[in-house]
Amino acid sequence: MSADHFHEGTICRICTFLNEPQPEARDMKCECCGVLMGVEDQRPSDIALWRAKFISNGGRWLNKAPQQPENPARK
Repeated sequence: MSADHFHEGTICRICTFLNEPQPEARDMKCECCGVLMGVEDQRPSDIALWRAKFISNGGRWLNKAPQQPENPARK
């Protein structure tokens, strides 16, 4: 994934959170679920596995952030 991809923000394939732009990041960790975007979410089976793990943990956020939705796992 190129750095240009992060200029407008990136929607996580696991939790669907719109992450803030990270133009200097080579690989980016989702602020919500913690998946390493562009690395751990390449195959459909990886996406299904990470999403199941995220939901089974109650959709808890990796980091507390001001833009945190009430419950991203219920989207």
